[in-house]
Amino acid sequence: MMIGLRLRNGCLVPTMVEERAQTEWEGTRFYTRYVGICGSDLQRMRLGSSVAYLGHEAVGMAEGMGPVVLNPNVACGTCEQCRSGMENLCSHERAYGTNVDGAFRGYLDVPEQNLKPLSACLPHFVLCDSLAVVMHAINLSQRFGSSSRHPIVLGDGNIARLLVFALNRRGLIPDVLTRTGKWPHQDLLEANSVGSYEDAGLDVEGKYDLLFECVGFSQARTLEASLRCTRPGASLFFLGCIQRLISCPYGCARFSSSSTGSMASDRFYARTLSRRLDRWSYILMSSRRLFR
Repeated sequence: MMIGLRLRNGCLVPTMVEERAQTEWEGTRFYTRYVGICGSDLQRMRLGSSVAYLGHEAVGMAEGMGPVVLNPNVACGTCEQCRSGMENLCSHERAYGTNVDGAFRGYLDVPEQNLKPLSACLPHFVLCDSLAVVMHAINLSQRFGSSSRHPIVLGDGNIARLLVFALNRRGLIPDVLTRTGKWPHQDLLEANSVGSYEDAGLDVEGKYDLLFECVGFSQARTLEASLRCTRPGASLFFLGCIQRLISCPYGCARFSSSSTGSMASDRFYARTLSRRLDRWSYILMSSRRLFR
């Protein structure tokens, strides 16, 4: 027996979990050590979830592998998107903590390709999922020739903070729109606050040609603000989680989104781990003012 955290009436409730010899999935047995709580988890706690155990930002120990980080998105490998090398857009994806039980259960059976070896089992590696999403968005912006443009970021949550940090590392100081109209991390992450995305009288209308939306929860409102901020032909990247169908009143020349966020493909987990995560996430997690 082990202790899991079961979602019940909007709360994570400690629950005794009996370890089974085989779960509904085949794969390598993974034991949870650390789990991050994502904004999408908070949405499911508030609005309801199809799974009893949340948790997709997970670090733990895998049998025969040692310390690992979990890539929670398991592609089918057979649909058109997977065959085209876009497994992050899989039509039949199964995702831990989203449509199957997640890491708060305490243990999982995971396909070996979805477990990425770590140098040590440390809590800052829970940022791998978020950082992979950020690096995927930045890579797409460079592919579209957007890297030299002055960017604006919507939001001030963990994804937005990681994105601003990554942009600062590239010598860029983005403008930001937040709900309150203030950027509370100026002493650590450089950004220029230009107002609130809830302001109907937004005075940056039509100013930007590169935008990253990192809010998600009130996407209908932030999508409208995003379109108002950008000029025709702009590149918009949506990293927030879209929970329902949203009608778009304008045509966007370049638009990157996903129904569960801008999920990074498996290769971005490997790239994030090999190049950036050790030093970046350690710096960020060391500052508890940023990730509380």
